[in-house]
Amino acid sequence: MTRIPGKALTIEQLDNLGLAVLEMAKEMWVMKDRQMVTESLLKEKNLLPELDAYQPGPELLVRLAAERDRFLATLTSLLFDDTKTVGPNGRKETSR
Repeated sequence: MTRIPGKALTIEQLDNLGLAVLEMAKEMWVMKDRQMVTESLLKEKNLLPELDAYQPGPELLVRLAAERDRFLATLTSLLFDDTKTVGPNGRKETSR
């Protein structure tokens, strides 16, 4: 790893941080887009009060937990996987 003098992160870690931020931005846009469409549809159908009162059941809670774990695993992999570097195309590539 190449450490920048006087800096806390290595060059590779800075690349990883950049990739993680881009991954989060991608995920956030997908969620924001879907949320806006969903709320628009619910408003048209006058169902927003039902949404506010909704409590997820056990199956949805399991799906939510699985999706949270997938999301965190993706970010963790991007942040802490020192066996990969960022190639010229902006994608992670194996370096060992």
